[in-house]
Amino acid sequence: MKSTGLENAVTQLLNLAENALQGRETPNRFCGLKTPRTHFEEVLQKLSKNNEIYTIKSKHPELPIILSLEGGTGTGKSTIFNVLAGREVSVSGSERPKTFGPIFFCHKKHKDIISMPNFLSAYEKEFIESIEKIPAICGDPLKIKVILHGDKNLENIFLVDTPDIDSVETLNREMAEDVYDISDIILFITSQEKYGDRLPFQIFQQALADEKYFLIIMNKVDSTDAFTELKQRILSETKSHLEETSFFSLPWTISESPFEELLHHHELQRLKTILYDQSKELPGEIRKKELSSLKKRLIRYSEQLVSILEKERLAIDELLDNFQAIYDETEKQLLKKSVGHLDETTKQHIQNEIRQIFQRYDLLRKPRSFISKIIKFPLSLFGLIPKSDEEKRKRDLAKLHRKIDLGPLHLAINDLNRKIHNEIRITGIEYLQDIFLSRNLSMTVEEIDKLFFEKQKQLENWLQEQFSKLTKGIPKHKEWGIYSTTILWSIFLVSIETVVGGGLSMFEAILDSVIMPFLSKGAVEIFAYQELKNIAEELDKRYKKQLKEVLYTQYRRYTEALEACAITKSDLDQVKKLLGEIRS
Repeated sequence: MKSTGLENAVTQLLNLAENALQGRETPNRFCGLKTPRTHFEEVLQKLSKNNEIYTIKSKHPELPIILSLEGGTGTGKSTIFNVLAGREVSVSGSERPKTFGPIFFCHKKHKDIISMPNFLSAYEKEFIESIEKIPAICGDPLKIKVILHGDKNLENIFLVDTPDIDSVETLNREMAEDVYDISDIILFITSQEKYGDRLPFQIFQQALADEKYFLIIMNKVDSTDAFTELKQRILSETKSHLEETSFFSLPWTISESPFEELLHHHELQRLKTILYDQSKELPGEIRKKELSSLKKRLIRYSEQLVSILEKERLAIDELLDNFQAIYDETEKQLLKKSVGHLDETTKQHIQNEIRQIFQRYDLLRKPRSFISKIIKFPLSLFGLIPKSDEEKRKRDLAKLHRKIDLGPLHLAINDLNRKIHNEIRITGIEYLQDIFLSRNLSMTVEEIDKLFFEKQKQLENWLQEQFSKLTKGIPKHKEWGIYSTTILWSIFLVSIETVVGGGLSMFEAILDSVIMPFLSKGAVEIFAYQELKNIAEELDKRYKKQLKEVLYTQYRRYTEALEACAITKSDLDQVKKLLGEIRS
């Protein structure tokens, strides 16, 4: 039988929620900013189990009615279970507890249904087919024991003896809850000595919320007043409309064999009649009610799950906004400290270097002192000694690396780390603190420098490309062509040093006030004055960008780690869509 739209939608929702919890690559993604991780896991587990139950009950209408006996320690569940089964199959006695795992008593023709992987899939199943040849059993905490019988009267009903719901053993309580979930009818058993506990009323209220059909037995009764009080209390506190026929009273017995004494008791005979009649005549009605109830539970748990995911996504987004504000302010301070400031001493130094360049290569002012250089430059420019200029430029750029001060960048990244770590501490979430403080997300000085100079190399390559483009326009046979490429390269070096130290505005000031006085009208055309300014402007942008990119690399380490702690926005949109399908 094909899956219904409801089952498909819930299955897809579960897959997306599971990914939000565990992640495809990062284990334990869900950090629980707004909802404790344990609660999220609990809701996810409940939705998964109820979807499994809905699937098997909707696809297999032949599945018999499942009746589970629920109750606290020492209330006599196993004895009553044996009476309903008509034989002693579950160990009973005064020593407590006796039932360590669920015991199913079902007709052998339904073995295939119980054997299906999605029938209580969390548990291994052990089948016992010849109950006449085995002693009574006490169950197994690690598996479900299934006793197969051929009793026609019990052909359409599964009887289940469960571990105590008030057991100190977590596994016992969980198994009892799992059996409760899959049951169509809950037979709750209490005793005169325990009926005042809050537990029975919690079970009743849960059964009412889940719209399960339930019956109540008070066992070991020696006072009609206690039984009357129990009925009145249940009816008033649970606000239910149970009929008198839903309550059963069994006497206290001192017999060595309570089973034999209760086997023919009129109250248990009345209970058997009700159960047998319902299993034969009303299974469709009971199952229809249970499926309707299951669908409501699927909707309820789906809504809880989506609400948790949505709140967590919003909390992550708020924290990401805080990260963004920290990054923006840190970037602003970095650029302020790294670019745009050049003291007078450095400015004077650059101006002196430029004057020396022009005094050294201005042939019109000092022709005699440059005769030897006039002879050498054409050889270089025409490719006869090709390596000298290129090697010189490499040496020039190597010297430039030593002049770059990465102190402001190191300080900016340290400041970013400190502020983001503080934001994480404020959340109080240990898992987040482990990610951000213990998993080496902070870049080392070596990582920072390596990344910066990788980008600096790209910047220098770009600058040399611009130099090559401009020099192609300088005629080598003209007097200026002899030395203009050397001056041009020097100006390029000045431009990058100036941008690194003081920004575009300082380069423009140096170009206008220091370089221009040395250039004639013809030289201005050769050096493409405006092109130089454009190149310096682009250089300024690129240098600022590479500073920001290194800082942003650190920032992205944090945002990616945080993003991994919640459902993605696209998946959240998808789960909301699926919730709409589940509700319809």
